[in-house]
Amino acid sequence: MALFGNKRAKSGIFSATTAASQELLDKKLALAKKIVDGGMDVPESLAAEISDLKGKLQPNMKQKGAQKIIYKDREFDSRSEMNFAKWLVEEMHLKMDGLHGSDDDPDFMTQINVELQPAFEIIEGGRMKRHQAINIYPDFFICPIGCNINGIFVDIKGYMDTMQHFKDKWKMLKFKFREKDYDYFAPSSQEDIELCKQDIKRILKEGGWQADM
Repeated sequence: MALFGNKRAKSGIFSATTAASQELLDKKLALAKKIVDGGMDVPESLAAEISDLKGKLQPNMKQKGAQKIIYKDREFDSRSEMNFAKWLVEEMHLKMDGLHGSDDDPDFMTQINVELQPAFEIIEGGRMKRHQAINIYPDFFICPIGCNINGIFVDIKGYMDTMQHFKDKWKMLKFKFREKDYDYFAPSSQEDIELCKQDIKRILKEGGWQADM
């Protein structure tokens, strides 16, 4: 369907405007990872902040140059995402897009592209300026064939769940589909993911999904 498309790289505009803050965050995360992995001492002034970062750090996130995280010939950004897809396929018995032939309707889609605001042009300072579209790329959209539910958006987050740009886009996603009665989950820890799974099981069961749960 036209609403969803392939996942694309973040725009250069976004990367440029957030480069400084991202570099600082990366340094803090690198320090947090050293603390998690090596038990190094923490300056007292950083203890509270690092403690918070440790809870939000996702150590299995794919790093540049690292081995690809693959399941069913599909590449994922993190092991948490891959394991969630594996749970949907192997435990919930849902069909993933692209695995069962082009004529089959999938029960869930991965790494989809949802346009939140279209590109537009406007005159600024006497010149026509084009503004890029705003998109969000949820990891999963679940809507099993024959199940009486509207749909479920899931985005598995690491430390990114603390960043305001994601929160704003997540809010825009809910506004875009405010009349669809979708469910939305953005778990950021393993505990959150397990709670998310329980909720999804309940929603699917209430919708009449017959898979062995």
